[in-house]
Amino acid sequence: MDKDTGHIICSNDFLTPLVNTNHLLNSSFLRGVSIFDAVYAFYDANTNKALIFRLDQHIERLLKNARTCCLKTNETFNSIKRMAVQTVEANKFLCPQYIDMRLVCFTCHPQAVDYSNEQTSLIISIHKMREYIPLKMPAKVAIVPYTRDPVFGRVKLTGEYSVPAILHNNAIQKGFTTVLFKTHTGVVLESAFANIFGVWNGQLYTPSLSLPIIAGVTRDSIINLAKKNGIKLNDSGIMTDSDLRSAGELFLTGTSTKVTPITKISFFEDYEFNTSKPTLKVGDDQPGPITRLLMEKYDDLITGKSEYEDLNEKYITTVKY
Repeated sequence: MDKDTGHIICSNDFLTPLVNTNHLLNSSFLRGVSIFDAVYAFYDANTNKALIFRLDQHIERLLKNARTCCLKTNETFNSIKRMAVQTVEANKFLCPQYIDMRLVCFTCHPQAVDYSNEQTSLIISIHKMREYIPLKMPAKVAIVPYTRDPVFGRVKLTGEYSVPAILHNNAIQKGFTTVLFKTHTGVVLESAFANIFGVWNGQLYTPSLSLPIIAGVTRDSIINLAKKNGIKLNDSGIMTDSDLRSAGELFLTGTSTKVTPITKISFFEDYEFNTSKPTLKVGDDQPGPITRLLMEKYDDLITGKSEYEDLNEKYITTVKY
């Protein structure tokens, strides 16, 4: 037990302040100073292998974000990759078909604001894939003004995800699938947990990474698949809320979201989500041809069935049992 802190009560049970050597009153817990990444993996029972999708890119982003947030870690790219593979190997008995791997880097020092000289802990966990948005089901999205921090909005920092998570849940309670964020001047950014793409006149658009949005690994994968399939693409422009009203197709992309079509949108200027606001249909109120094509190509890619051998080799880490 920490000699400087007494017992803690939690849900009517007394606890010691140290749980698994990590203090309950640390900056990660109290101030949201921790970073995370979500990695998709697919367990193929026919071959008795797990295919981890773009593990290298997720680890690179985690380490970059740690530096941005002054989180000090002794772990290297190679040590994190080795631990990630070992975690998948050790959890074969838990592996459903779709696997959600979480990498979390956090500070443990009790009540420390000046945590930058303290070593962090790294947790790697395996879970059954949880759907934040029902997969392959058309989404009804509420569009609201909210802008992440111009620097840390690009980082998968837990503190930056608190307000988006609250707004996502507020929207769910009002019958929406999730929220999509725009600036107060109408520039479209991203959803609470995913990037957005739109189609106008057969050309694919997604907001520029110069905006305060996450450089999604799935976003990058969809861009590469679009290029492979000869789809005209603009990934460095600006998309406005007015543009959304005339979109032929809209869809979200993310590790848990995969490729999720949006078929209905509503615009709000506050967070009350007044359901009397009109709901607009996107295109024909059904997933469009480009959305369907990219859904299919992405599913093939993450399950090791892609026709593009160069992407399979670059993106897939195979774990044999």
